Amino acid sequence: MVDGVADGGAVAPLGPASRVAGALMEEDGAIFLDLELPEGALLRWEPVAEPVPGAEHPNTYGAVWYAARGEAIARDGGAVIGWTPENGLGIPAVPVTANAGGGLSDGGGLRFEREVNAGLVAENALVDARHFTVAVRFESPEHEARTLVTLNPGAHDNYLFLSEKEGTLIWEDEDATAGVRMPSRAGAQWVAASYALGALSLSRADEGGDFEDVQSGPASLSLAAAMAGASDLFIGCRSHRKGIVKTLGASVIHDILFWIDADCLATPEGRGMLTAACRHVEGADA
Repeated sequence: MVDGVADGGAVAPLGPASRVAGALMEEDGAIFLDLELPEGALLRWEPVAEPVPGAEHPNTYGAVWYAARGEAIARDGGAVIGWTPENGLGIPAVPVTANAGGGLSDGGGLRFEREVNAGLVAENALVDARHFTVAVRFESPEHEARTLVTLNPGAHDNYLFLSEKEGTLIWEDEDATAGVRMPSRAGAQWVAASYALGALSLSRADEGGDFEDVQSGPASLSLAAAMAGASDLFIGCRSHRKGIVKTLGASVIHDILFWIDADCLATPEGRGMLTAACRHVEGADA
């Protein structure tokens, strides 16, 4: 294989049988081409990302994966008008009725501003709420992300929300019949919240870390009754209604993983599955 360099320093492979029209110059055994090459013929100097040890695609474990990057995000001008899960597995999220507009951050991810509704919803994302897990990778410099995600059953007034307020991660229902809390951390992090027949569990992990500490609470029969049936998954807000603006905080959400039929925090095996999926998600940024 002989190296060829096009305008701008891009490198293209030239096999012995290659025929390239243009001026050829030879210097120190290398051949330089004085012409532009098509994009597909160029080799990049950036290193190829290595597979992350222990990583596994979330879909392998049956998780819906919303990745806030690339073609997964549909935009109309500066406004986000849709969020499609990876490989089409899951329900696309669209703007809620009260959405006042929102956009992508410079570093990727969905940006949410304090007291501005930029919420999305995946309608009927949860068909039968018996066991489920939602994990969110986000960052919030002020520790005031407020509402990250909400599971809101259309047939009941009560609902479950995952939020960050005053440096505390909160997973509880609107009627306060069940809830768990734990301290948040600075920088990008994962928070995982699970549900099992009226019982709630919560954990967090730094990027590259494990979900070691799990906080769980007793089951609530009234919550189990309220969550029976289908629920919508709201992102960055709690419902279609304008609601109370103090529930809308500042954050950047990078990824959401959603298991509709598994409590990943209940067992070491489940937490291992969750961790492996998170490692794959982090590696996708490379």
